[in-house]
Amino acid sequence: MLIAAAFVPSAPALVPELSGPAVPELLPVRAATLQVCADLADRCRTWVIVGAGDPTRPIAARGSFVGFGVDVRVDLVPDATGDADPEMDLSLLIGGWLGAQVDQDIRLTTELVFVSSGPSACSDQGHALSRSLATRDEPIGLLVVGDGANTLGAKAPGGSADGAEEFQDSIDRALASGDRGALAALGQPDCESFGAAGRGPWQVATAATQGAAITPELRYAGAPFGVGYTVALWDLTW
Repeated sequence: MLIAAAFVPSAPALVPELSGPAVPELLPVRAATLQVCADLADRCRTWVIVGAGDPTRPIAARGSFVGFGVDVRVDLVPDATGDADPEMDLSLLIGGWLGAQVDQDIRLTTELVFVSSGPSACSDQGHALSRSLATRDEPIGLLVVGDGANTLGAKAPGGSADGAEEFQDSIDRALASGDRGALAALGQPDCESFGAAGRGPWQVATAATQGAAITPELRYAGAPFGVGYTVALWDLTW
């Protein structure tokens, strides 16, 4: 049964080997992300990584952040062997790395959503995920990996966009309050315009938790380097 969902950024900078262990701007979001994952591990040892990617591509047992500058290995299954996939989807790399940081016994499964999937398709995917998890007796958590707007300042990857801060604030409020309606209503054009790549994963998670009462908690909301990072935990009661 699905009992919780943790929302974390899809940020390679969370990994100290990629960004340095003591970059001041990153310390709060890194600490909040690791803590929310530790709290998710306290609730359940089986996680579904929900993230943007290609669900039709075979998923390797092992991946690497080598494409981001350093060959940090990530195992998605215990005692993985063989070569690491250098092109593993970033959401899976982040999810696998976070799981290993908080508990080596976390069991990971994956639920990737195409970046191009519209809100309706994301909703259908989330409802299908919910049905599949409802048949399982063990407690299960979602690790939802996705970034907000990347247009939050002149140094942001997408530059500065009018309305981006207000848009990001709406995302932060929705994740902080468990407002499924607001997340489901995020439009593809706005998300593409503001560079919010987390829309698909958030909308899959929104549909997957439909029918459950949410006890939400915001752990972090900020925009180091001009990208909206939100960390939140939803405890679910059916």
